[in-house]
Amino acid sequence: MKTLTGNLFFVSGLSNGREVFLGKAIDEPFEDMLTLEGKTIGFTPQGIMVVRPFTTLVSFPWRDPNTPIQQLTDAGAIHEAQALMGAALSQIQRTTHPLIWRWVESAVRRELAPGVPGGIPPMRSGLTPANPFQTFYEGFKSSAEQFRRALFLSPQVTTTRELDKLTALDGDLVIEIGKVTNQIAVSFNQVVARENELKVYLDTLQGGTLGMPPTGLVGGWVFLVNRLQMAKNWARRYGKTPFVREINDIIKNGITGLNEIILEHCSALDTLIAETFSQYGITYELHGEISPFASYTLPHAGAVDSIEAAAAPMTAVLAGLPT
Repeated sequence: MKTLTGNLFFVSGLSNGREVFLGKAIDEPFEDMLTLEGKTIGFTPQGIMVVRPFTTLVSFPWRDPNTPIQQLTDAGAIHEAQALMGAALSQIQRTTHPLIWRWVESAVRRELAPGVPGGIPPMRSGLTPANPFQTFYEGFKSSAEQFRRALFLSPQVTTTRELDKLTALDGDLVIEIGKVTNQIAVSFNQVVARENELKVYLDTLQGGTLGMPPTGLVGGWVFLVNRLQMAKNWARRYGKTPFVREINDIIKNGITGLNEIILEHCSALDTLIAETFSQYGITYELHGEISPFASYTLPHAGAVDSIEAAAAPMTAVLAGLPT
């Protein structure tokens, strides 16, 4: 290959093998690092393939066996990848992107640790299932922070109109997340009320020393989904298959509802950023979010468990911690 710039690549082995990265090389490898601009792809606990709505700029080690980099050479795969990179999709269907789907499915499954039940890898905490919404949320917060920083540093901005819109959008997102989470909590409590043994089990864990995320994290969703997962593990242990199905439906409804909300707000934020930058002639560059990669090199790395951990710089060298 004479040049790598502009070519498309797949990177696997990310987030403990749970996600892959599809990106385009923006330059030649420098100091054994290849910089790609693209999107992360992974699976929900229900087997739905999701793609992050934000474009991310990340540098990968060119010869690291833990993060294999493969160039796309098949014409059909390149066409699918280019369409995917330019589309505002949140889900990938096997029927519309068969080659991309097949590659991601095989790459993710190949990277999973042996013995993981149902092909769903554990999170760093060992409790929460893979949750695409949380990284979507971190992406929104990250881009909003960069946008606010750009306005603070731009002397040509002489009104608070755009900042007020950003604050309103940010606040509305928190309110909408809270509403959906509250609905899921009520549904979950109604199910738990029918199982006295489960209620005692959950109350015992809540009062023990088990580390639980705070209820304010992502509008309470992270705390709640941990409780849901513990209830499902309890039901599996005692062979309560119908109860497991109910919990799965609750989790699915929650993720679906939250994804719709976050994607609407992501779209509104993108529009606000584009219009504002065009109006004031601002050239500040946004790179999206890299929260799924914030600490993937650690022994039990997984999706970011806290908003603070996701506040890393937008461009990072993945051979170590974000710089």
